[in-house]
Amino acid sequence: MYVVSRADGAIVAFERNRATGRLGFIEAQYGGAGGVEGLDQANWLAISGDGKYVYVASWEDALLVFGRDRKSGQLALLDVQRDGVAGVDGLGTAEAVALSP
Repeated sequence: MYVVSRADGAIVAFERNRATGRLGFIEAQYGGAGGVEGLDQANWLAISGDGKYVYVASWEDALLVFGRDRKSGQLALLDVQRDGVAGVDGLGTAEAVALSP
């Protein structure tokens, strides 16, 4: 399970115990830490159908792509697309992410 925190500029990962339903903390990825940029004001996330990627929209005019370890649930930043950088346009105050098959 993943939760975005706009106030903290973070994605927080949890694992769920299938027997009890209880959550266990895995990790948190913070904007400005460990090379993760563009995560401040994170607003929405989506997980790819194959479970390999997590996409995060940010009010920081960015779309972040994380690789997801399907066994551990840990995330690794793969890419950041920013409004106004390298010809990207239309990500200003990105609000949501939707994935197609």
